[in-house]
Amino acid sequence: MDQKFFGDSYDIVKRFWADLLRPDAPLYAWPEFIPEDLRVEYSRFTGIAMYSPSLNSGSNFSILNDPDTGIRLPGAKKQARTRGHATIEQVVNQLDSIGAKWSLTYDQGYHRSRLFSPDQQRALKLDALSSRGCFGFYYRSHACFLFSSRSKKDLDNLRKLLEDAGMPPRKIQTS
Repeated sequence: MDQKFFGDSYDIVKRFWADLLRPDAPLYAWPEFIPEDLRVEYSRFTGIAMYSPSLNSGSNFSILNDPDTGIRLPGAKKQARTRGHATIEQVVNQLDSIGAKWSLTYDQGYHRSRLFSPDQQRALKLDALSSRGCFGFYYRSHACFLFSSRSKKDLDNLRKLLEDAGMPPRKIQTS
């Protein structure tokens, strides 16, 4: 989360996700991506509290990754996590190790070499997620998000929840 963009329309979309998911699996922000001095304001505006390991009590919850740019393209030279970029491995870890029901990751980024179109790059990220035994889809818009789960049934339920809220099916990318 780049402080200079805090409060833009993307943050309103995040609040929508939080409101929609709250009854089934409340959404928590992964703190690594939110500067410490912005966390209180961020939570107040988006309605998304910071994740804490104390949540691992068997209850359903979801994680929001809010990097500055998005998810690194699998196979890119630099695969390290930064506040600017998340990785597919990080998403998988959130689903496995901390037990998140769903992981949502802001992903506006695309590799600048333009070897692949943005749709193709999202498909590569979905393939990388699938190769690790997880399921996912993208919400494609001015603010793209990767939705993922370890369970196909849970992911299908999430997709139905979004579509029941009015999300046009044409905005969903599955591969």
